[in-house]
Formats: sequence, structure tokens, C-alpha cells
Amino acid sequence: MHKVIDDTALIRGSSEMGKLIREKDWSKTDIGEISSWSGTLLTTVNILLNSKFPMFLWWGNNLIQFYNDAYRPSLGVSGKHPDALGQYAIDCWPEIWHIVEPLIKTVTTTGEAVFSEDQLVPIYRNGKIEDVYWTYSYSPVYNNDGIIEGVFVTCMETTGKVLSNKTILETQKALELSKLETENQRDRLTRFFMEAPAGICILGGPDLVFELINPNYQMLLPGRDLLGKPIFTALPELADQPIATIIKDVYEKDQTFEGRELKVPLAGPTGELENRYFNFIYQPRHNEKKQVDGIMVFVHEVTGFVEVKHSLQESEHKFRSIVEQSSIPIMVTRGEEAVIEEVNQPMLDLIRHNASIKGRSVYSVMPELKGQSIIDHLYSCYTTGEKWTGDEQPILMVKDGKEELGYYNVTYQPFIEHGKIAGVLHTAINVTEQVIARKTLEKTEDTLKLSILAANLGTFDLDLENGIMKWDKRCRTLFGISHDNDVSYDRDFVGGLHEDDRERITYIINNEVFNREISNGNYDVEYRTVGADDGKVRWVRAMGKAYFNAQDVPVRFIGSVLDITEQKEDDLRKNDFIGMVSHELKTPLTSLKAYLQILQSANYTNLAPAILPKVEVQVNKMNDLIHGFLNLSRFEAGKLTIDKQPFDLDVLVDEVIESKRLIAPNHVITFDRCRNITIIADKEKIESVVRNLLSNAIKYSPFNTNIHVVCHLKEKVVEVTVTDQGIGIKTEDQQNIFQRYYRVMNDATRTISGFGIGLYLSAEIIKRHGGTIGVQSTPGKGSTFYFTLPVE
Repeated sequence: MHKVIDDTALIRGSSEMGKLIREKDWSKTDIGEISSWSGTLLTTVNILLNSKFPMFLWWGNNLIQFYNDAYRPSLGVSGKHPDALGQYAIDCWPEIWHIVEPLIKTVTTTGEAVFSEDQLVPIYRNGKIEDVYWTYSYSPVYNNDGIIEGVFVTCMETTGKVLSNKTILETQKALELSKLETENQRDRLTRFFMEAPAGICILGGPDLVFELINPNYQMLLPGRDLLGKPIFTALPELADQPIATIIKDVYEKDQTFEGRELKVPLAGPTGELENRYFNFIYQPRHNEKKQVDGIMVFVHEVTGFVEVKHSLQESEHKFRSIVEQSSIPIMVTRGEEAVIEEVNQPMLDLIRHNASIKGRSVYSVMPELKGQSIIDHLYSCYTTGEKWTGDEQPILMVKDGKEELGYYNVTYQPFIEHGKIAGVLHTAINVTEQVIARKTLEKTEDTLKLSILAANLGTFDLDLENGIMKWDKRCRTLFGISHDNDVSYDRDFVGGLHEDDRERITYIINNEVFNREISNGNYDVEYRTVGADDGKVRWVRAMGKAYFNAQDVPVRFIGSVLDITEQKEDDLRKNDFIGMVSHELKTPLTSLKAYLQILQSANYTNLAPAILPKVEVQVNKMNDLIHGFLNLSRFEAGKLTIDKQPFDLDVLVDEVIESKRLIAPNHVITFDRCRNITIIADKEKIESVVRNLLSNAIKYSPFNTNIHVVCHLKEKVVEVTVTDQGIGIKTEDQQNIFQRYYRVMNDATRTISGFGIGLYLSAEIIKRHGGTIGVQSTPGKGSTFYFTLPVE
């Protein structure tokens, strides 16, 4: 019987690598199971495993790799081990293959060993490529037939020795240089100590005697006699402080100590201890035997910095305390995401949340704020660094699961840290009840009138005893003053009055307002001002009161001024409008009266067929006028309704053109149709727009000229244009042509009737349909009016 051999018994030894070799499945490698290994391989591996000297072996054509426990540390903590066992050499050592491969070839081809001492061979270990120095020997391993089957490597890492030698060499060079320049070095060292910006001293011996002190160190302890004395003798107040233990540990335990912002109570000029703070390094000094024989001290006082820091911390604590104790709702957010850093109970009560919202973004705590202007103001405050205050801001918030609209006085105040905007301080006061109460009051007519009257008031205050007059910004604006300098009664008020009003107003003030018996000091007048800076004429209503002393001498005159320019201009336009209406209605009425008188005469009954169409024209004129006035009235009263129905725009435009051809035979009207376009709109209103544009084209263009109407589809809208060859419109008039009551006034238009409401109403009708209206014109060549409507 043959004895069955256990593969693992062939590999002897209890080392880590022996165990790994026995446990590895070698059948998956080129060399097969351990039982199939040659005697040479087994012998070599066992020698390697049982050696205390670092060794490894490359075997076979693919150089499969073995190594022992003594070599294992050279692979580092995290690197090639244990994967290197059984791995191909080229796969294991790609980073140094250019070094290793020539050595292996030399051994395998020549049979001669290779030896190298302190050779730099960088390897990957500990997660990186490290510079490693080796002393190694590469030797051939022969089988029983004298054939080289492997390369046996004995090696030892000499990185420490090489680096030490380098250090020694560098030290020797430094010593040689030091010998040559001993005095210069001593001088430079002395200058370094003496001129260093930090405080430096050297404490020598077990008693820690001050051997050297630079000026900056002495400045830290003015008037203290230090040099040549033990530290605890020169500075006895240190003996019972924690700093004493630190100093002794540095000397006795040979350990460097670095401290920052350490509090060290030191005796002041009066002998009382004062808290001072220092950054310092205590570093052991060694003699030639590497024994600690002293301490080098580097110290920098930071008392001022620490006190400021403590002050800031205290201020922050006080601020937090103020926030918490304040009855005003306060919240502090940080960063662009508005993360809530501090929030007091009143604010939590206001927004109906609890303290768990700290550390979360305002945007996630109150998502309902998204899309509201209050969030835009918060973002703007953070990005621009500008404070924002908003009174009676309407804010929709979810409280107890329900949406509530409230009104709040809100302030966003940015705060700065390290020169940058760090966050925002929020305050909010709930004024919902006050706003609702005020809005209720404003429903009454008197309150409404008062609100309108007070909306743009300017104020004045004249101290008659001291000759000082004060105007607010609005009052300055009404007198055309753009500066903030002092104003005076004679120069700015009297001088700012229109010359036609100056004498009247000064008389009223001096002879009526300042006479208690006549006016009791009451003041209510209207006058014009001429802007000091802009020359603009403004109408102003001024109201106020003069106050008198015991002798009935006026001592103070205060009041308010209101801009009534638009009201005055409206009155003027209204008068002009009434005049125009009277004139425009009078003309067709006069014509109708004449035609009727002719028809009533028995002598002219045969003229009826010629007169009746003219009567119809005049009646249509009056109808158009009255219809326009009614539409204007309805629009301004908010009663102009849009009744949308589907209809064929092409047919509508054609009907209007045909009706205009009958009453305007002296113009050639052409039409480019837009077929099969159905729109949904108010047919009657759109007809009035087309009719108005065609009427204007006829009215403002000479006889025998063309009027061209085009209807065409542009993407999702239909556009209608009316082009004439008339007088045209200047650019400055084009900007106002669609305003109410606006008419182009020049020599060519003075004899043409109109009120300035047709284009105004047309523009409003088109806007209410979601369309656009406009004009392109060149004076003397004609105009093109156009409008667009959406095609649904």
C-alpha cells in the first residue's frame, strides 16, 4: 500500500504565510496542487517560510510569486498583500517592472546572481506609491536536471538606513559649514531671536532658568527681572497654575506642547493678577546626547483678540436672549436657503409652528409662501444686502391646516459676517385686525374721499418766530425742487408761485390767514406753482392753519399741499369736450332741420329721393356719435361687456367695407380677404373697431386715393390692416393716439371733426379680446392701422 500524503503536510511551519499557502487553491494556478510540486519547489518554499530573513520566490515561466512573514511588512498595511501570493510577477509589480524584469532576465539567462545595495525601488503600498530603498540578491533556482525554474530573492528594506545616512551626510555638511561660519551663525541666530516678531525665550536646565530673552518677550512682561532666574522664581504667580504642569511635562516627558488662547493670570503693575491670553509653543531643547536640557518658548499675546471674541460671544448670547425675550415676533435665517437659526415664541405663535422648525429652511417650513412677493423681498434682501420694510403686507399662510390671509408689518434686515452677507433678521407684526378695521372704515364715502385727498399730500411747517420753513419731499416736488437744502418762505414759496397767482395768494396769507379775527387762521386755496428746477407748471390745493400767541401774533403756520393738476386738466378737457360735442351734434341737427324744411315745402317734394339718403347719412352720424359716447360711458363705468360668439371675420370686414363705399364714393376701398377664418369674439364690438379704422382712413385722406384693407393669418393670430394715403401722423403723436380724448392738432386736422374717443375705445376692445393694436405712419405719405385677434 502507498501512503496517502496530505498536501498541506508538505508545507511546514506555523507562520502566517505558511498557513496562507496551505489554504490557497493552487489547482487554479499554472503550478497545480501542492502534491504535484517538484521537490525543488517544495524545498525552496519551505526554506523561504522558515527563514527570519525577508525572502520571496518567483517560480516558473510566468514567475508565480511566494514570500515569507519576514517580507510581509514591506508590502505595507494596505497594499498588495495577500493578493500578491500566487500572483504573476508582472501583474503584481507593474510600477517597477521596468526595474525588476531586466534583473530577472539576467538571472534566468546567465545563471548568475544579481546583487544591489540601497537601491531605490518605489512600490505601491499603504494606498500610494512610496520611495523604498532595498539591499537584495536575485539567485537562480535549479531543478534536478540543472534547469533554472525560478528566481530566489533575499532582500532587506533599507529605507530607514538610507534616509538616516542622507540625514547624517546633510548634518555633516551642515556641521562643516557651521564650523566655517560659527560666529556668523551665532550672530544670525541671535538676531533671529532678537528680531523675531514673536516673543521668544530659552529656559535652561531642570530649574528652567531664563537663558535668553528677546525684546518682544520682555515687552510681554514689562518691569519684570527675568534673565538668569528660574521661571517660577521670576514669575511666582505661575507656580500654582495649569501652565506650570504643562511646562514641567514638556521638560520631563520630552513632549512639545502647543496652546491656543490659553488663559494665564499674570501680575500687573499693581501686583494684582490680570487675565491674559496667549498662543504659544513649548518645544524641548536637546543636548548632544539627545537629552532634554531646556525648553524653547515661542509666544504671542492674543488677549485683545480673545476679549473681542468673548465680547462677540457675549453679544451673541445677549442677542439670542433678546430674541427669546422680545414680545415682537423675531426670526433669524442663515444662507441663501434661509435656514432658521433662531426663532422666538411670539414668531412661533404668529406662524403656528413649534421650535422643531429650527435648522430647517423657511421654504420647506412654509411652502405656501412660494409665489408670494414676501419671498421675493426676502431673497432680494439676502442677495443685495439692502434692508427691506413692508407695511401691511398681505400674506397667505397655512395655520392649523387652513389657509389664512393676514396683513403684517414686515422687516428684513441683512447681517454681515466676515465681510459677507450671512443671513437675514426677520421681524413681523400682525396688523390684520387694524387693516381690516381701516378697510371697513374706508368703505364709507367720507373716509374714501379723505384717503384719496391724503394720498399724495405734501406738508409745510413755517416757524414765524425764527423764520424757519420746512418742506417734506412731496412738497418740494410740487414746487419743482430736487435738492434737500434749506428752503425759505420768500425765495422758495413766494418765488415758486405762478406770476398770475402770486399777488392773490400772498394777500390771502398776510391779510386773512394771519389775521385771527378774519379767518381764525384757516387756510384753503388753489394756486399754480412753477418748478424751480424743471419749470413745470402744477396746480396745487393748499390747506392749513396759522397758530397765534396770546397777543394774536401768528407764530406758526402749518398745513398740507395736494397736486390737483390732473383734476384741473380734466376740467379743461371736459369743457373742451362739451364744446366739441355741442358743435358736432349741432352740425347734423342743422342739416337735418334744413332737409326737413325742404321736404315740408310743397315746391320741393320731388327732391325727396335725393334728400332722404343725405338725411340718413346725418342720422347715422348722430347715431355713431351717440353710440361712441354710450360705449365710453359703459367702459368707464365698468359695464362694457364682451359677448363672444363664433363668426366669419372675412364676412364682417366685407360688410363694413360695403357700407362705407356707399357713403364714401370718392375713395377707392380694396380688400385682400382672409378666407375660412372663424374667430370667437364680440361681433358688434369688432365691427365698431373696423368701422372706426375705415372712417378715420376716409376722413384723413384726400378724395380719389386708395384705402387698402388686408386680412391675413399669422401663426395663431389673425391680423387686419387698414392702409390709407392720407396726411400721416408724427412719431410723437403716434405714442398718444390711443389715449382718451387725444386728437392730433395741426393745420390739416383743425377742420376735421372728432372727439378722440374712437381709437381709445377700439384699443380697449382689442385688449379685452387678448389682441394688439397699433399704427405705423409717415407724415405726408399715409398711415397703416392694424389689430390682431387670437384664433382659437
